[in-house]
Amino acid sequence: MSMPAWRLLLRRTARRIWFRSVVFSLLAVLLAVAARYLAPWLPEHFEGNIGQDSVGGILQILASSMLAVTTFSLTAMVSAYSSATTLATPRATQLLIQDPTSQNALSTFLGAFLFSIVGIIALSTGFYGDRGRVILFVGTLAVVALIVFTLLRWIAHLTAFGRMSDVIDRVERAAVESVREWREAPYLGGQPAVAVPEGAWPVCGERTGYVTHVDMGALQRIAAQHGLRLHVAVLPGTLVHPQRPLLRAEGQADDEARDVLAAAFTVERHRSFDHDPRLGLVTLAEIGSRALSAAVNDAGTAIEVIDAQHRVFRAVLARPDAASDAAACDRVFVPLPAIADLLEDAFRPLARDGTGAIEVSIRLQKTLAALAQAAPDQAGAIDAMARQAFDRASAAFASDADRQALAQATQGRFLQ
Repeated sequence: MSMPAWRLLLRRTARRIWFRSVVFSLLAVLLAVAARYLAPWLPEHFEGNIGQDSVGGILQILASSMLAVTTFSLTAMVSAYSSATTLATPRATQLLIQDPTSQNALSTFLGAFLFSIVGIIALSTGFYGDRGRVILFVGTLAVVALIVFTLLRWIAHLTAFGRMSDVIDRVERAAVESVREWREAPYLGGQPAVAVPEGAWPVCGERTGYVTHVDMGALQRIAAQHGLRLHVAVLPGTLVHPQRPLLRAEGQADDEARDVLAAAFTVERHRSFDHDPRLGLVTLAEIGSRALSAAVNDAGTAIEVIDAQHRVFRAVLARPDAASDAAACDRVFVPLPAIADLLEDAFRPLARDGTGAIEVSIRLQKTLAALAQAAPDQAGAIDAMARQAFDRASAAFASDADRQALAQATQGRFLQ
């Protein structure tokens, strides 16, 4: 079932780069302050051989070095974002920003900087006693060990972070994850769509943008309170405007209920990979299309994209078409995305822009043939896309050898 709006907000907040930085910074400050209050728990013989200057010197080194490392890490991250935007597609940038390894690295370095600053200030004011300095020293050693581990991991991560293969893998994982969530609840916890009666009245929103979330729980509550039957008209990823109905309802409801129904649809300016399997396909297609442009002319990347699309569609076609959720929302009816639309999102840009590369056209035909074999019930839509790609490529190739190679790849299925 679709998650409530507050859970989605919490999930997105936890992915923000500032969230981990704030958490790590607070923990660092608490660790520096806690040294004084943990001191009474130490035996008396732990006092004194660690002078204030030794701990202060280490903290001074940490403060100066961590500020430089934090600045370097932030610069590397921004450079990776810019590279992905230029070489791949701007839609993939949000996945790089949400990367947990880079967020942990930046947060650790910033937290270590704040730990050292707070420790230096506390030492200069005599905040710690002898045993407090011992605990501070031990805490400093633990922080240094964490910094070394994080720095080594961060260096290894930077060798691939933001590169083309890394971006393709991230988009593919996001697409597959979204598809798997969809497979688990193809109707978002509601019922399969049925014919909408003529008397059903529309509910429209006030914003123009993309639907990123549908709060099925809120729709079910309002429907139960007012005896309504709700027919959802838009899925996550759909562009809506004030004149486009979000849903159609059977029954009677007041204006307040209509406003609550409209508020159950989260509309934002930009699409999100959460609950939107089509965005992953669109993003992969954009990467492949850019690789096939005259300025880049990288057929290898386009073939990698087609392979990634193949894996995503394996997850798409694995869902049973007649599957029904363990429906908790028996008054809400939700449609399924059309396979033909998903195929157009994924392969039409590649079929259009790959007409000049025989390798890309052949790989595209082989991929579509494999998908048709994997899902015979969807073979009609898949073959229609394959025929469209074949016609585009055949008209573009000037060489008889290329046309013959393409015909062999399709086993002559589309020859007149």
